[in-house]
Amino acid sequence: MSSATSKFSMAKTCVLWDMDDCPVPGGLSPASVCANIKSALNNMGYSGGTMSMSAYSLEKLNEQDFESADDINLVQLDSRSDKHERMFRDVYMWGLQHRDEPTNLLVISQKIFLDDKYVAALNLLKENENNILLTLLQDPSQSLQSLASSVWLWTSLSTGASPLGIQSESSEFVAPSLTSPSSGTSL
Repeated sequence: MSSATSKFSMAKTCVLWDMDDCPVPGGLSPASVCANIKSALNNMGYSGGTMSMSAYSLEKLNEQDFESADDINLVQLDSRSDKHERMFRDVYMWGLQHRDEPTNLLVISQKIFLDDKYVAALNLLKENENNILLTLLQDPSQSLQSLASSVWLWTSLSTGASPLGIQSESSEFVAPSLTSPSSGTSL
């Protein structure tokens, strides 16, 4: 049973993944995590539109680990403030570029939600017909739960499982890769 409304089931989806806050779990690869995220979104009914994913990291990652993950745009930055600003800019630009259409925006982070400007930007996107989906390391505050239509814990989303409060009948898990896994304002 899908919780996606028809307006968002066929919409484009943007995934912004802070790999420092939510690293690739042991035993998985970036490609398998990407496939598991697609599976989790598909199980929720977000299956009709295209998906783009950007992964942000301060750590120098082996780009070969991302070669099999064609759907991931790896953004490696030099400082926490650069990463913070780039992610904010990408949230903002997504809203501007898609202001006349419903979209899904999945943000995978922990620290980003401590910044009031991010929360304000996401609220504004929500008011402008964007479906906000969040993924965190630990249980979110009530204010974040009210911002998003679905909230996952990273340990659940990275393995393709359902968001908090939803039991999936058919959660598809993509097996860990046997190749070397990674470690872990107005719109």
